[in-house]
Amino acid sequence: MLFWTIVFLTFNLFLLIRNPMKETSIKLGEVCINKAEEKIVKEETMISQILIIFLVILPLWIGEVIYLIYAIKLDPLIYPSIILLGYIIISCLFIKAKNPKLNTKEEIEEYRKEIYSDRKFKRILVKIIFCIYFVYMFYVLVF
Repeated sequence: MLFWTIVFLTFNLFLLIRNPMKETSIKLGEVCINKAEEKIVKEETMISQILIIFLVILPLWIGEVIYLIYAIKLDPLIYPSIILLGYIIISCLFIKAKNPKLNTKEEIEEYRKEIYSDRKFKRILVKIIFCIYFVYMFYVLVF
């Protein structure tokens, strides 16, 4: 359990500092913009990049869920583990595909600004909370 705490803490710190999915999300956004502008788009490379991301993210996500289920037994306060497990499950249930409306030049430029924005407050806050949780679990497991 201590090993996985360190692994997930490191992974969440990495995601807090650098978002490896940013480049792919920018390319996906550009594909949507090109489709709206009716330009020819090659999607084969995008599919392989998305597949690689899901092959990395999905096992880590499943591992975090399993970790949190076991952490409920070890956590003396129980509530932090239940809250994070609930957050992961609820956020997974309410994932929706973005189909932006790109009918005008203003909508296209607004969408382009959105996909190129580097930091989002919610993403940073969630990763900080996860990092604090894993530091807390490290403390609980060691001491």
